[in-house]
Amino acid sequence: MDRPYSPGYSPLKLSIRPVSIYLQLLLGYFLLHTLIRLWLSPTLTWDEAEQVHMSEFLLISYNAQPPLYTWLQQAFFALLGTNLLAVVVLNNLTLAAIHALVFLLVYRIGKQRITAFIASGCVLFIPPLAVQPHQDLTHTLMATLSTLMVVASVLSLQEKPSTARYTTLGLVIGLALLSKHNIAMFLLLVLATAAFSTRLQPLLRDRRLWLSVLIALAIFLPHVIAVIVHWDTEVAPTLNKMAGRHQDAGILMGLDQLQQRIFNSLWLFMIVAGLLYRFASTPVAKESLWQRHWLQHLLLAILVGLLLLVFAGARHFREAWLLPFLVLIPVWFGLVLTQRRLNYQKLWFAAITLAALASLTVVAARVMQADKLNKFYRVNYPYQAVIETLAERKVDFSEAQILTRYDVDTGNLKLAYPQATIGLTRFPASLARQPLTSDEVWLAWYGYEMEQEFEIPATLKTGYQRWSGCQGNFGQVHAIQAPMLYSQSKAFWFHYARASADKSRC
Repeated sequence: MDRPYSPGYSPLKLSIRPVSIYLQLLLGYFLLHTLIRLWLSPTLTWDEAEQVHMSEFLLISYNAQPPLYTWLQQAFFALLGTNLLAVVVLNNLTLAAIHALVFLLVYRIGKQRITAFIASGCVLFIPPLAVQPHQDLTHTLMATLSTLMVVASVLSLQEKPSTARYTTLGLVIGLALLSKHNIAMFLLLVLATAAFSTRLQPLLRDRRLWLSVLIALAIFLPHVIAVIVHWDTEVAPTLNKMAGRHQDAGILMGLDQLQQRIFNSLWLFMIVAGLLYRFASTPVAKESLWQRHWLQHLLLAILVGLLLLVFAGARHFREAWLLPFLVLIPVWFGLVLTQRRLNYQKLWFAAITLAALASLTVVAARVMQADKLNKFYRVNYPYQAVIETLAERKVDFSEAQILTRYDVDTGNLKLAYPQATIGLTRFPASLARQPLTSDEVWLAWYGYEMEQEFEIPATLKTGYQRWSGCQGNFGQVHAIQAPMLYSQSKAFWFHYARASADKSRC
């Protein structure tokens, strides 16, 4: 049974057995996801391929992205080798850590393992967190975990302020800022809501808070400097590409985009959790949890912050960008349930079990049934067949210099040809840090519209000039056609051509 609250009971002393059982179930579930991903396809998705390529370089900034996830990926490559397994294991461990931290936060505050389990399970009712991360998302997952770590650090500090915990808060904030840039807004909102909380105000007046600030700045400032130095060549083009087609749209479009993305992320949670809350729980008289009210204020502040972004010019939102904020909703909901009596507990567990099975099924089915759905994902791209065709044609990329325009080409070619030198046009550091040993370069790209292309893309011609310092002489375009994985009707086109320097135009 859950231990009732008493003044002498420390929320830090968790019962080992229920936590152990929960963690075993959690790891077993994500082990299944790992096995399914490895079985489905040997092809890297966009974000997976990006990590394979960018992990070749130890940098403080990767284009417009902070470096934390890529640094972790480098560590996993060192342990497991540069392969799909290392990519998938890190991805699923990050997801498992998100679920575990939701569980521990609710258990630590509410001291009820059942509500903690339900809160963690409710993460599966948020589709972008239940399905999408198993085919994409890297930095966003780390940012999602970081928001939970920041909240845990703040609440831990409130329980027992100490120099060690202020130090930990600084480390957590510094690393969070290295996960994704939108964490900065979240931290400002945490600070604002803490300033209005009587429980948290003393923490802001404590001089040791400056220790946290200095530690966070020491961790994050080198990245800020790198971003400023490389703004024109790396960051600005990426930001312009993200904003380009929406920058002239009105505020109403921004508001519509925001409400659509929030609804797409939370519709299942609102239906399932709402029904269970209404019909499978009843209120009981308990002392209100101040942490629940603070999280509620924080969520409202986040909504206001997002609305202010729209009025400041934001017009385009993606579900993934909202995940670091939305993950706090299951935590808040778990704390709400601690003040209610849960009826029909088997019904709660059945709903979570069905959500877990649905996630496993959808992740596999959307790839295997892509032909029937007429929607193909990058895991359906047949790079293995492309590599086999190149070998049959006696085209040797094994130690070649290759220039690509998309991450998915770069990463998959790197797995197939680990000794090759591969540059990516949109990642200038890959060109600057890998000087050419000769002017002979292979250009490689897939057909973006899934059609055969007869001309070399302009981005590759410009990229070759930047890499070699010369105008190029370009050879004939060769094409490879292969059926998409799990499809007999949809074709995938891969192209390659030789390039060499025009010595008279260097």
